[in-house]
Amino acid sequence: MPQGQVKIGWGSRDVTPDRAVNLNGLFHVRVSQKVNDPVTVTAMAVEAPHSRERMVIVSCDCVGVPGIITRRVSRKLRAILPELDPRQVVFCSTHTHSAPALADAWYPRLGPEVMTPAAYGDFFCGRAAEAVAEAWRSRRLAGVGWGLGRAVVGHNRRIAYLDGTSLMYGKVNRPDFAGAEGGEDSAVDLLFTWDKRRTLTGVVVNLACPSQVCETAYYVSADFWHDARAEIRKRLGKHIFILPLCGAAGDQSPAPLLHQRAERLMRKRREPAVVPDFRQDRRSQIGKQLGQAVEAAFADVLKDIRTDVPFRHVRATLRLPRNVITRAEYQSAVRAHRKLLADHSLDGRPTTDKQASTRFSYIQYQKSVIDRYHDKRKYGLVEVHAGRIGDMAFATNPFELFLDYGLRIKERSPATQTMVIQLATPYGPDKADECVFADRYLDGYLPTERSIAGGGYGASALDCSVGPQGGQMLVEKTLRLIKRLW
Repeated sequence: MPQGQVKIGWGSRDVTPDRAVNLNGLFHVRVSQKVNDPVTVTAMAVEAPHSRERMVIVSCDCVGVPGIITRRVSRKLRAILPELDPRQVVFCSTHTHSAPALADAWYPRLGPEVMTPAAYGDFFCGRAAEAVAEAWRSRRLAGVGWGLGRAVVGHNRRIAYLDGTSLMYGKVNRPDFAGAEGGEDSAVDLLFTWDKRRTLTGVVVNLACPSQVCETAYYVSADFWHDARAEIRKRLGKHIFILPLCGAAGDQSPAPLLHQRAERLMRKRREPAVVPDFRQDRRSQIGKQLGQAVEAAFADVLKDIRTDVPFRHVRATLRLPRNVITRAEYQSAVRAHRKLLADHSLDGRPTTDKQASTRFSYIQYQKSVIDRYHDKRKYGLVEVHAGRIGDMAFATNPFELFLDYGLRIKERSPATQTMVIQLATPYGPDKADECVFADRYLDGYLPTERSIAGGGYGASALDCSVGPQGGQMLVEKTLRLIKRLW
């Protein structure tokens, strides 16, 4: 494998709306009442000048980046950066549930005082393209270093019971409580970048946890990544760029379900004079943990800065088996859909009403199950990217991938460290019909065999376009891609 110098550039933009928006992530409408902290888009561009290998990773503070958005950004990039192939740009999200909706999805239309997803999408696309352009144009010869930190951020959010069933966010004080369904991963994979003067320019932080401490809040927020950025910059430099990447975390949450009484006691001790805001307290604790983990690893990585490393990037479209909606599931969805349509008890309520908007979303949800039953295609497409910088590998997927799959990739990878990046949006054909694109490309939760047996939200065919068979195929095909880089 030839080695050589790499060029790295960074860019970032604030994508905080200046009006009220519908916050994405739950079944009901949540119109933002304020901006708690800014949401951002950050891009890192990497190029090997000797081989013309290129890759731009874009991290966005949002639930997910829809394909319609990535293609709109790609069209803008073609106009302002004709030398950069948009297929070399990878978009992913931190999965905060307190950011604006980028597409209409299942939400009803709101009043004129609320910024529409289409209007916010226009604003977002322009700023995202600017961030990518800034990163690309600022690339310079760089040094890199990779390392590992530890921070307990993610916790398994699926609770198992003695009868073999599981529930997402299930109660743990039930007599039939059996334990957490799966494990958690405290690893924090890190990649640091320096300019030719050995000044730190940025850090990539990959951990297996979505950013959703504030998932039910009514304000705009980057969630715990805002606190983490502040802590890391306080320790390593206020002007550095930070690229947060969410690892395989479909069954993970930053909210611990175990030891809750002790957690409440510790919160009171930290804020004895006031009733503590559990959200802000948890965010603060995560921020401090990540700041400490990054700072500790940084001290060791400083001893091994590399300026001559291999860099490669590959992109592939995989064919995976689709989850099949059974006849029984279809019939259940038809009954539920008809019942929801016939129920007029919520008629006349405002579209912002929690119950009314939940009903609206459930109607769309059941309709999607019915449509999937009639779609007889057995396979769908998945776009993945793999990259290598020195002994560090990157591997993307579009799913809310359960932790075990990520660990299978990481531990079998030829790399010293592998960053698994979930919720990475497929670029897809530029002029594709949006409905056709959505039908052909797969996303959603991707649960394990154990989770399918337990059932519950996030582990049924209704919520998952791909099942465990496809999950293991994704693992094997991703590993083959990574091995090509070695």
